[in-house]
Amino acid sequence: MAEMNGINLQTAKQVIPKIYAYTTPEVRKHDGWLKIGYTEQDDVLDRIKQQCNTIDVEGKYEWSGNATFENSNDTFTDKMLHAYLVKQGYEKIPNKEWIKIGVTEGKLKFYEFRENRGILSQGSGVISYDLRPEQKAAVEYTSNYFSKHPQCEFLWNCKPRFGKTLATYDLYKT
Repeated sequence: MAEMNGINLQTAKQVIPKIYAYTTPEVRKHDGWLKIGYTEQDDVLDRIKQQCNTIDVEGKYEWSGNATFENSNDTFTDKMLHAYLVKQGYEKIPNKEWIKIGVTEGKLKFYEFRENRGILSQGSGVISYDLRPEQKAAVEYTSNYFSKHPQCEFLWNCKPRFGKTLATYDLYKT
């Protein structure tokens, strides 16, 4: 609360969301699994206690960090981090926040996610694909037209989900 000219103002408290991870050593079915969650509470330990006290289980704090991308004020959620981990082949319990990943590896992946904003590198950057016959025909027809009319425009009047963007990439290569 701030006072200004005798008027008390209620100011909003800035929230810095956090990602946290814990294990439950006494729950055998969670061996090798890490609970990765999200909170806007100040104290991650309080959040872990809230969850574990409800089910009468010991929760062992493993790590936590701000849910913000590096060099940015942009925030993310645990669901975004979960999706990133699943894309890399880590197993996740459906509709739960449990990921099959080691504590240290999970922490490293969290910081990697913050750094690369969840964008996975594709190696060489080239992903192979095959056009469908109707896409190939459109590319071939348009390429032939362009070779006969160098300074022209060409409109593809295609149904939605035809694959115009992918076909355009292929046309660009010709």
